[in-house]
Amino acid sequence: MIRRFHAAHPDIRIDYISGPWSTDERQNMYIRAFLAEDAFELVYMDVIWTAKFASQGWLLPLDRWFSPEVREKLIPQGVEAGFYQGHFYRVPVRTDVGMLYYRKDLVPEPPGPGKNSRPSAIATEIRRIDTASSFRECSTRASCATTSNISGSGRNLDRQDQNFSRSR
Repeated sequence: MIRRFHAAHPDIRIDYISGPWSTDERQNMYIRAFLAEDAFELVYMDVIWTAKFASQGWLLPLDRWFSPEVREKLIPQGVEAGFYQGHFYRVPVRTDVGMLYYRKDLVPEPPGPGKNSRPSAIATEIRRIDTASSFRECSTRASCATTSNISGSGRNLDRQDQNFSRSR
């Protein structure tokens, strides 16, 4: 992409700086640069950083380069996440979605629109199921999962009858 840009715009030079894979570490890298007034000209940022970065004056509004007609061609939710106080600061480059897996033996119907699909309702249901299942006798493993196992990012969830893991 950078080579094509250089070919089309020979007077503009882009120096690509590879950042850390961890989004937390990447965010800290940008913040350190912004605070040191050695800011990046282009920032590859998570949607949740828009308000934080824009409120500090670290981002330039992009409204004049991305008209409503141009934004119409992009994924609406990605565009919406790029706004802060009525101005457009973040262009969606790519998107991903989280997936919710459920066990039919524990949750008869999957969450969905109109079915308590908010994350807090889903977490409450997981805790309810986990609490009920933690009272089962653990005959095949040394321990059963508790809600503290579910809340941690990147941890393995050890259940009596199935192992779950999440990594980033």
